[in-house]
Amino acid sequence: MRSFIRSMKNLWAFRKVIWKFRWYDFSFQEEVLDKMLAECEKHWSESHYVGWEFTLGRIRVVRRYYRRYLDSKDIYEEYKWQRKFHKEYARLLVRLWD
Repeated sequence: MRSFIRSMKNLWAFRKVIWKFRWYDFSFQEEVLDKMLAECEKHWSESHYVGWEFTLGRIRVVRRYYRRYLDSKDIYEEYKWQRKFHKEYARLLVRLWD
């Protein structure tokens, strides 16, 4: 029952992102990543391991790169920030695992 309640809360938290899903749109995947990182950022202080503060800072940096990517004015700037976002997310990913 606890798992079902958590699943319903997750569905509610991700409802706006899920609503925009289109199988042909790769930006959906990036939006899901950003939403997931936003949820991690919100709850990361509840972590119980040494170095959680550093990881929280990295989450904020990766989210900042995503916002800059979305706010880019031209295709070259957009490409630069998208690459930074993907590269730093890949580096962060190993810290997000239990």
